[in-house]
Amino acid sequence: MLKKITDVEEPNLYYIKDNAMKKIKGLSVLFITTLCVAVWINEGASEENIHAKIKGPFDTPYDVTRKCLSCHEEAAKDVMKTEHWNWLQKQRINNKEIMYGKKMAMTNFAITVDGNWPQCTICHIGYGWESAGYDFNEVSNVDCLVCHDTTGTYKKAKNGAGMPKGFTGEEERRPVDLLKVAQNVGTPSKKNCGACHFAGCGAAHVRHRALDPSFNDPAPEVDVHMSKGGGAMECQKCHYSHAKHNIMGHFEEIHRKGTELIYQPGCVECHTAAPHKLTILNSHFEAVGCPTCHIPTYAREYAAKTEWNWSPKPEEGERDIETLKHTPVKKLGQFIYQKNLIPQYEWYNGNDTAYLRGDKINPNEVLRLNGPVGNVNDEYAKIFPYKTHRATQIYDKKYNYLITPLLSKKDDTAFWKTYDWSAAAKSGMAAIGLPYSGDYGFVDSITYWRINHGVVPANQALDCLECHGTHGRMDWEYLGYEGDPWEIGGLTIHRRKHEIKK
Repeated sequence: MLKKITDVEEPNLYYIKDNAMKKIKGLSVLFITTLCVAVWINEGASEENIHAKIKGPFDTPYDVTRKCLSCHEEAAKDVMKTEHWNWLQKQRINNKEIMYGKKMAMTNFAITVDGNWPQCTICHIGYGWESAGYDFNEVSNVDCLVCHDTTGTYKKAKNGAGMPKGFTGEEERRPVDLLKVAQNVGTPSKKNCGACHFAGCGAAHVRHRALDPSFNDPAPEVDVHMSKGGGAMECQKCHYSHAKHNIMGHFEEIHRKGTELIYQPGCVECHTAAPHKLTILNSHFEAVGCPTCHIPTYAREYAAKTEWNWSPKPEEGERDIETLKHTPVKKLGQFIYQKNLIPQYEWYNGNDTAYLRGDKINPNEVLRLNGPVGNVNDEYAKIFPYKTHRATQIYDKKYNYLITPLLSKKDDTAFWKTYDWSAAAKSGMAAIGLPYSGDYGFVDSITYWRINHGVVPANQALDCLECHGTHGRMDWEYLGYEGDPWEIGGLTIHRRKHEIKK
């Protein structure tokens, strides 16, 4: 138990300790640190005993939350300030600071949350988000168990709007034993986080990033940090709480401190900005993100969906993911899966672009739904690896904007119930308050997702010739170079300060 507590809180303790050392000298530091840690550990042990003594039964999951809040009075209010709860966070999108996140984003895999709440919100840390009228201010709506279950038995119901199995009003097999889970709450593990983050749209292969269930107990070749041989790090080692329940790290969140970009969470928190023995390797840090060399491939264990064509008629078909064989599948369209993929490399300076609802499109071009901002002349940009996802999705031919179709089976006009695109488009657009002309078509689109997980052992990182030379993987012309930087004498002739030191 002690090791578990230390693993979670270590980054914050280091921060406190480092700052205390600057203000306090001598043995008082040791005394204060020892005293605080002792009290902290005893308090944790006491809470653990209290949890085991919790009495039931609990008729609803809301009752569990009320029980939690009888001791942890401010916990729900703290959760409600986070992006995990609101699915929104201040970000710099299209050169403006706006509130943006999953709640309003448009993708080319699950399309949007609006109109599809019961399915999408199975990954919300709350109960009952099944419509636009969801009460984000009701504290009993917060789901404490989804993050703190240690039994491995807590499961959200499919199409259940965030409710656990057995509590949706429909008969379900193996309902969750709420009392058992409540009596065994503890520090979150990879399995808690992975219940949502290791899959997308409810499937391990249908994910937008490089994470998958193999990260629950990965081999070093899958992720050296999370593997037992590399420290068995839990997610909180990097994604620790910098405020109560507010977890560090976001899919594209970057903070700027003056002219310095701070990538959070960052490799440099543990490894520094110059971790290599060779100057030539350290010099790359000025223009190359750490994952570019240290995450050479993704989808190593589980095939990843890289294309989703929604346009085929809803006919019966089969999927054979293991052999990567693809035919149209009723209600889903056509998928393409791939394994052991080389990432797409892009410049990134901390800003992003995103398609916003109602934006006009050119249906004759591939629509870029989101993506990094940066180029070879941008002194703040670095080269990072990305997973791309391509799709063919529905749009309004009269208004020339993307359509939000209603997909969830719980509505009589939902596409996954009727397979009628026009009816699904009409209901979906009504849900977001935009008109539907009645005339729809399909447009090609692409999304970009930065890869931060899957670091391999150092001896498996990319070597010089895997990027440079005749057979290197980098498309230097696409990245804006006049040639291979190794041949022209520097990382770029436009960024002299990044030239390789001789």
